[in-house]
Amino acid sequence: MFEGGRNIEREGSAENYLAVAFGKSGEEVAIERVLDAVRSHALGKLIEQAQMREEVVVSDYLGRGIKCRPDFLCDDVIYDLKFMDDVSESAIRRSFKRFRYWLQDAHYSAVCESAVFRFWVVETEYPFRIKSVVYDERSREIAVEAWGNAMDALIACEKAGVFEDNNSLTLTLSPWEVGADDEGELVDIGEVD
Repeated sequence: MFEGGRNIEREGSAENYLAVAFGKSGEEVAIERVLDAVRSHALGKLIEQAQMREEVVVSDYLGRGIKCRPDFLCDDVIYDLKFMDDVSESAIRRSFKRFRYWLQDAHYSAVCESAVFRFWVVETEYPFRIKSVVYDERSREIAVEAWGNAMDALIACEKAGVFEDNNSLTLTLSPWEVGADDEGELVDIGEVD
């Protein structure tokens, strides 16, 4: 079959043909598949039941205004969506460490005054798996302390009018976060469903 002088059948699967025939790019089809996976998962129901979606929450920390924009809140639980090509435990562990999601957990929990923060990690490639991830309690305690120290340093810089970044914000959380125990066995960052 030809369209615009191109042989659609040669360019890929029947799904690609349908996407081109209906004016959808491969990226749009992929997005629809991810959305379908979310809608058919328990995560889809949570999003439907959310009391708040992508709204700015404002609070105060020692006289300084702080804010965040959670993906959604439901029953006093903060939820944040992460999209990754690979949702294996090792890929999640690397991503969470690299992007310092422990800091996001601590900040959002402080702003929203919520004790529960849960990440939902959605795979953007087939089979479109969806996993729920939370940090363990000890890791969260360490992260909250580091966040508080970083906020205190920021407030001190503001008062002095001198901004220095002496906080590396690189932490080793609990032994469960770092990826291996003493015997070299892989372990979780907390709970991964």
